[in-house]
Amino acid sequence: MKKILSLLGVLIAIQGMAQQKQEYRTGKLFFNWGYNRSWYGKSDIHLEGPGYDYTIHDAKADDDPQEVSSVYFDPGKFTVPQFTFRAGYYINEHWSVSAGWDHMKYVLRNGQTAKVSGEITADAIDDYAWMNDPSVAQYIGEYDDEDVYIGKDFLKYEHTDGLNFIRVAVDRTDELLRLANGKVGVIWQNSLGTGPVLPWTDFTLLSGKRYKNRLHFSGWGVGVHTGVKIEFLKSFYLQTQVGAGYINLFDVETKMHESDKATQEIKYIEWDFVAGFYLNWKRILKVGNYKKTAEN
Repeated sequence: MKKILSLLGVLIAIQGMAQQKQEYRTGKLFFNWGYNRSWYGKSDIHLEGPGYDYTIHDAKADDDPQEVSSVYFDPGKFTVPQFTFRAGYYINEHWSVSAGWDHMKYVLRNGQTAKVSGEITADAIDDYAWMNDPSVAQYIGEYDDEDVYIGKDFLKYEHTDGLNFIRVAVDRTDELLRLANGKVGVIWQNSLGTGPVLPWTDFTLLSGKRYKNRLHFSGWGVGVHTGVKIEFLKSFYLQTQVGAGYINLFDVETKMHESDKATQEIKYIEWDFVAGFYLNWKRILKVGNYKKTAEN
């Protein structure tokens, strides 16, 4: 009987500790900011407009990371590099919902040779190109899976003002261990997210006029992420994650206010490193209400 009572005491104590741990994040807001790198799978890019309708098959692309410099700390420029921002709310100890902005960058790799199918006519070459680089006339013709050298005179195609993935996610948090008398926590973080993709596309066709297009809703994406979070004093954290995702761009704006457009599907792997903090908004409200009561 004593052993049973002792066991019950231990179970009650464990339950109390679990309950105390559960209340640690429940109801808190969180915010984080950091930077990312991305790697892209081969993609078919279909481009169409007056005088041209063709597809580059299995096109290779890269991201465009900013070199480490003062730009990362300049308040007027810190959004220039590939960044990640996220804000969320803990429903309970393990589950949270969040929304954020994955500002990735996508650059069609110039210098590659790729298969091209479709047609390019003289109408695709604008007056600027005829005047400055008439040699682009060599690209006029029909293509049937032919090898084409993708130089800058053939096509410049970049989402360098952002392959902006506005991702809404459901996040799962699992604590792996606590160190330094509970002041440092090691957390396993997983998330599944989806949302619209709004690229800002930089486009030049056949050495013609350059178009730095407006921010434009072009498609949807889905992504899964997993990683490790290190918490400090139950208030701040550093987190690193790797993710994989799929983006379907069905309406990329290539020439602003014109009928030209591109379509493509992108598979990507992303790595990010962020710093963040928790905010107990209920406590802030209580303090605010207390000050109002005291003033009255």
